[in-house]
Amino acid sequence: MREHLAAAHGLTLRPWRPEDRDAVLAAFAPEVISRQAAPPIRTAADAGEWIEQRARQWADGHAYAWAVLAPGGAPVANVAVGAFDPVHQTGWFSYWTDAAQHGRGYASAAARAVAAWAFADLGLFRLELGHRLDNPASCAVALRAGFAVEGRQRGALNYDGVRHDVETHARLATDPPPVESESAQDSADAAASSRDFSVDPMRADDAGAVLAVYRQGIDTGDATFETAVPDWAAFDAARLPGHRFVARADGRILGWVACSPISTRAAYAGVVEHSVYVAPEARGRGVGRVLLDALIASTEAAGIWTVQSGVFPENTASLALHRAAGFRVVGVRSLIGHTDGRFRDVLLIERRAVGAGFETGAAAPASVAVGRVDGQ
Repeated sequence: MREHLAAAHGLTLRPWRPEDRDAVLAAFAPEVISRQAAPPIRTAADAGEWIEQRARQWADGHAYAWAVLAPGGAPVANVAVGAFDPVHQTGWFSYWTDAAQHGRGYASAAARAVAAWAFADLGLFRLELGHRLDNPASCAVALRAGFAVEGRQRGALNYDGVRHDVETHARLATDPPPVESESAQDSADAAASSRDFSVDPMRADDAGAVLAVYRQGIDTGDATFETAVPDWAAFDAARLPGHRFVARADGRILGWVACSPISTRAAYAGVVEHSVYVAPEARGRGVGRVLLDALIASTEAAGIWTVQSGVFPENTASLALHRAAGFRVVGVRSLIGHTDGRFRDVLLIERRAVGAGFETGAAAPASVAVGRVDGQ
């Protein structure tokens, strides 16, 4: 069994050592991390005992906690696997990062490496994890490490008398390995600072290129239940004309975003369902995020208060993109549709307009400019 691993960003991983005591003490200083330690870690002696306990667990085969070292050699994060069920070949996965190192992609890179190790060296089939629903950063790490959202545990945690829901994720040994890419924030920053494409309203003469990108998305098997591309007349009729955009570069369409009303009922006039597709060769350039930002700006300006969509749990890249753009997972629609002879779960995601006001009894907008309504 390996005791040294390498990961993206020049990271190395090894078991915790006594000389890491100061790094552990500093990492557990923030309250959000200190809650993960029982008993609390407040002194160097506490940190030393924490390390000794991890060493005993490693030696006994009860759990494996990896110290994640930055390129300079300092520990900056922890990734652990434990709570094994040998019959079902499952384990519980956890991680934390020193607050000073947040946003560098260290946790997700290390998590990918440890998950691969757990499948290969420990022979596990399923890894499970959970995070507070109000912790989007932890969710982003899980998604970028290939852990699909599976559901919500209501009121599972109690901190200072306040109950918190937990979102659960899992990754199977048979799942495709996640793509190692920059963090969602890095992608957004890159798109904003060095964008080499433009975003413009979709035109009729974009039809062929838009439908070609749609076809590429369908072919992945994880973008939609659809198996055939509609003709342009059907595509055009089903989508609101004022809220569809394309990304262009050198005369090519890199991706598109569009939305449709979910209903003809007046009560849902401000609710739309969207789709965003990016050509394979354009991924990793921030195209999807910029397209989503354009859609959000146009729908909010029109008084639309909810943008929603359905995403397969296996499509972790799309989930990470939407989380970064302010979407949340509402729930799991279990086995809601089928394709290729099998039923599949779908995650319902949504984003509410900023400042629209959703408190009980809030006044509804006087009008919503959604244009043509072809909904259900």
